[in-house]
Amino acid sequence: MIHHFKILLSAIVLFASQTLQSQGNEDDFYSTDKELPLLNIGPTSFNSKGTNIISYIYGMGLSESHELRVDHFIHENWSLFYSSRYERPTPFISQNTSETQYTAPIGISIGAVMAVGWGAGTCGGFYSDGLFDLMVASAMIPDGIAYHYYLTDKLDFSPYINVSGLSFIQTEEKSSIFYSPSCGGRLMYSPSKNFLLSAEYRIQYSTITSLRSNAGIGLSVRF
Repeated sequence: MIHHFKILLSAIVLFASQTLQSQGNEDDFYSTDKELPLLNIGPTSFNSKGTNIISYIYGMGLSESHELRVDHFIHENWSLFYSSRYERPTPFISQNTSETQYTAPIGISIGAVMAVGWGAGTCGGFYSDGLFDLMVASAMIPDGIAYHYYLTDKLDFSPYINVSGLSFIQTEEKSSIFYSPSCGGRLMYSPSKNFLLSAEYRIQYSTITSLRSNAGIGLSVRF
């Protein structure tokens, strides 16, 4: 009888201790004072809001291109960029090597047109009417937007789209202005805090030359 009582008493104590432990865990779970761990969905980003990256990109495809691009980060994963690109046909691919193309930043182009109009005296009351502020604001219009996904702590993949695409084309016969938006993907490697290496692939549409692609490599400075 005493043996059976000891077994029953041990079972009651074990059950009570497990119940109290379970109740404590439940209270901790619902407690508002407990700090929940942050969800780590990927590597730590190496860009932050306010970061700027200036890049030189050399491209090769149906045309040989030289591009200067500035990215301004409005979020660690999003950047607005400004792009200026000079292109000419690749000599061993195209027969018309005299053709050149210049893609200008849309904002700066609008601001430059307004500045020329002001300089020619066509914009009376430039400062008093706020047209100078409008010119400055126009020059800040970005050419495109990029999303940055961090593969590792030093590797960043960024699909992007350039929606402005204001391009000028010059041949021996004539000059033309046309709309030429583009999109692509860019892989950036950061060997140090301030310098980056990149490789990218771009598809560009032109109202004159239809679709064409271009692959490039780049060197960038971050500050």
